[in-house]
Amino acid sequence: MQSGGAIPVGAAWKQSFEALKAFNEEHGHFRLSKKQPRQKGLSHWVDHQRACFKKGILSTVKINLLNSIGFVWNPPKIKKTN
Repeated sequence: MQSGGAIPVGAAWKQSFEALKAFNEEHGHFRLSKKQPRQKGLSHWVDHQRACFKKGILSTVKINLLNSIGFVWNPPKIKKTN
């Protein structure tokens, strides 16, 4: 880990972050669907960010960026109805 400086955010991470930010601005939420082909990849990315956060391995820089757009770390479970 680097000392005294911020951990850089890679271009691929930043691209996904910007896509999530745009999705939220358009839809007003962060609930992506794995069933929608256009949302599937971003949905997996979001799941990965949440998993890394829960494990304590997501950098402070990334946490702060996600917090800056109002990211929901623990979304409520949606009950499926038949």
